[in-house]
Amino acid sequence: ELPSAAAVLAAAEVAAEPSESSTGETVESEETSHFLHQTVCFLCLCFMISAAVDHCNLIVPFQWRIPFSVALCLTGMALGWLAYGVLRPLRDKGSLEGLEAVTDGFIAAAELDPHVVFYVFLPPLLYESASAMSWHVLRKVLASSVLLAVPGVMINIVFTGCLVKLITDDVTWGGAMLLASILSATDPVAVVAALHHLGAPKKISTLIEGESLLNDGSAVVFFFVFLDMVTPTAPDSEKQCPQATFGCIFSFFLQLAVGGVLFGQLMAWALWFWIGKVRKYHAPNLEVVLVIVACYGTFVAAEAIHVSGVLATVTLGARVSSDIYVELSHHARHIHHTWFAHLGYMCNMALFFLAGMVCYHFIFEDPCQYHLFKDGTMWLNLLFLYIFIHITRGVMVLLFAPCLRRWGYGLTKKEACFLIFGGLRGAVGLSCALMVMHNKYVDPRMAAVITFHVSGIVVLTLLINGSLVDEFYNKLHIYPHNPFRTTRVRKALAKVEDECLRAIRRAKSDWFFKGSEFELVYACVPDLRKIDFDEGSNPVTSEGADVHHVLRTLVLRIDGSCQSKHPPPSASEFRSEFLKVKAESRPQGEEGAYPHSRHDLKAWLGGGGDAHAESTEERDQFVRVKDLGFHQLEWEGPKGHSGTYVSARPIDAFEKDEFTVQILEQCGGSIVVGVQAEPNANGDRHCNRPT
Repeated sequence: ELPSAAAVLAAAEVAAEPSESSTGETVESEETSHFLHQTVCFLCLCFMISAAVDHCNLIVPFQWRIPFSVALCLTGMALGWLAYGVLRPLRDKGSLEGLEAVTDGFIAAAELDPHVVFYVFLPPLLYESASAMSWHVLRKVLASSVLLAVPGVMINIVFTGCLVKLITDDVTWGGAMLLASILSATDPVAVVAALHHLGAPKKISTLIEGESLLNDGSAVVFFFVFLDMVTPTAPDSEKQCPQATFGCIFSFFLQLAVGGVLFGQLMAWALWFWIGKVRKYHAPNLEVVLVIVACYGTFVAAEAIHVSGVLATVTLGARVSSDIYVELSHHARHIHHTWFAHLGYMCNMALFFLAGMVCYHFIFEDPCQYHLFKDGTMWLNLLFLYIFIHITRGVMVLLFAPCLRRWGYGLTKKEACFLIFGGLRGAVGLSCALMVMHNKYVDPRMAAVITFHVSGIVVLTLLINGSLVDEFYNKLHIYPHNPFRTTRVRKALAKVEDECLRAIRRAKSDWFFKGSEFELVYACVPDLRKIDFDEGSNPVTSEGADVHHVLRTLVLRIDGSCQSKHPPPSASEFRSEFLKVKAESRPQGEEGAYPHSRHDLKAWLGGGGDAHAESTEERDQFVRVKDLGFHQLEWEGPKGHSGTYVSARPIDAFEKDEFTVQILEQCGGSIVVGVQAEPNANGDRHCNRPT
């Protein structure tokens, strides 16, 4: 019996109606696609704008440049204002059709998940900084860095927390200590870059950088402890220390700090063992891939087993600097240095760009809608806090001064002042602030106060300390200028210049370089006798002629020569001219300028030699030429003397009556390759036995 039309239509409607599960999967797929689109748009614009900022900063005269990290932070804040103040209202009105992904990408970046910073950007930065430090210098200042990073962080937290509780009632004691622990993590990227540019000794930059790497780990440990104190309603499964007792906190600290160091040592040993097995296969790309996997794998695995990923990655980098780096092949070392330098550069670009957007979002947009930026008291408290964190850092350095003066390379008063001034705040502090903001168990008002002050301190330290670090270093005169060094450098460079000019005069007199444009080309080379010294007492040469202009001039002259009535000589003419000049440069023998035997050939080419060399035995002759084996020869004579090799084998011994000469390396002079026919008894040079 056929079904009725109504039954068929009902069945079709049921079949066409999507199920609830399929609808949910479709919506989730669309959201994922939209999120990926936002992320790709933001990253592309982020790196493009950062590259443009770096380029513009290089165009600016040197005395007016600002540190790259400061410029990126300001650019990020400007784009944060553009995204929230201009693009978002236009998007809500529907005026940005087709550009919604760009706007949403910038807004999503300002509300970034903190785990993206921790798991994507932080590991390569920590590893690159730790592995790039000189292990010999780090070993000397390691004790001082640990002293500043562990007991010093505790002192900073206590003093700063007391001040925060004193100036504001919007936070509890736990919240004050939480804010203090966030502000204890330093990020001296701008300071270290300035020290490298200024030519400062490695001891001060390594001390500052080593303290920063270690106190990032210790500050994060204290951050999690105090985060548990301000989230009493959170379940025990989301707390690090459910019972806030001294024993629990101490054991948690040991678990993260000591466990992180031990796990980093374990991963370093595994990396060393694996690289040793791979190196014999001459696969430099594989060696570097193993290091990259170890960098990210150490951080992720350490966090998974609840130990400090920061300290584990820093330990891995220090071990690579000390003994694993030498296990890499030569090519792998070059790739390793280039890869991590570029990766660190790009991560810094993204982090400081994001830092500017996050700071604008926290200060002026106020996600919790408390509008703290409109309260003048908050800005005054922020200014007091900025001044006080330098005071507490100064007290900490003063308390540890007896140890710092005696340990490692020691610490002078001026170095201590620079150490206090160089305590900038950055990515780790902002990541912790993002965690506070995204934690639903933290009081919203207290979270807004903490994020406002953290963002404000990051901006102030970057703008003030980061921009004035060069001027502060030069005003202190930490390492007085040595006038004898300048004199010695000038004399050495002048001697190098004289040697170059002497070599050029010899080259100009050689027949091979006859007619060369020496004056025109040498104008491109800086004159080492006319040098200046920059702020770091590094020699700076005066610029020579424009290379492109010189090349264009040479091309025009060559084109004119080719179009003239006297074209360049042919190969046969060049050979004849060569033999003529060569013969005129040697005293003629009884039989004329050209040789007629192997012995005459050796004497004509300048071989000389004694009577023993003129042996009647048919063997190869070597004069100032070394036989390396495998048909390879090497000239080993003194400067100004030629070498000669004459083979005793007849030409018909070569396959197909021909041979090939390959020049592996030539370090000056000329190489003459030829065939000499040995005359027969009648003096006929065209005999059947050429050699």
